[in-house]
Amino acid sequence: MKMFLIEAIKRVKRLTEEINAIISLENKSCKVTYRTPEEIMDNNYDFWETRKAINDKMEEIIKLKRAINKANNEVKIGVDDLTISDALVKISLINKELNYHLSSMATSDNVSTYLDYKDGIVYTKILYDLEECSNYVEEKKDLLTKIQIGIDKANIITEIEI
Repeated sequence: MKMFLIEAIKRVKRLTEEINAIISLENKSCKVTYRTPEEIMDNNYDFWETRKAINDKMEEIIKLKRAINKANNEVKIGVDDLTISDALVKISLINKELNYHLSSMATSDNVSTYLDYKDGIVYTKILYDLEECSNYVEEKKDLLTKIQIGIDKANIITEIEI
């Protein structure tokens, strides 16, 4: 069976939601509460039927994920010769650099001061060019956009065999 990569990704998400719903329903229906044996209501819960429903969905997820992973490792996105898998890793690394470090550096003051009760005024001077840092941050943000568009396009146009 063939489908587009985006369809497979959406199908995995839906199957995962269905498994979660089955588990949630099982949590509610696998026990009964009663005061006397006459009050016991049969809710048609079947342990093995539930396991089969979950396992069938898991098997389909495994098949889909295998095909998705294969495509992710082979399909190029048209940016820096990256595959989808490479691009996902690169996005994570760039975001980490930007979000945890460079964004605050790009908006830093060139020189800052504070008053220390023992030593008086203390100065802090940055040792990099603010404009270069800001330009670098903008270049990385532009690259992130290009990579994300490349991934989105590849997910839409790539057909995989399940």
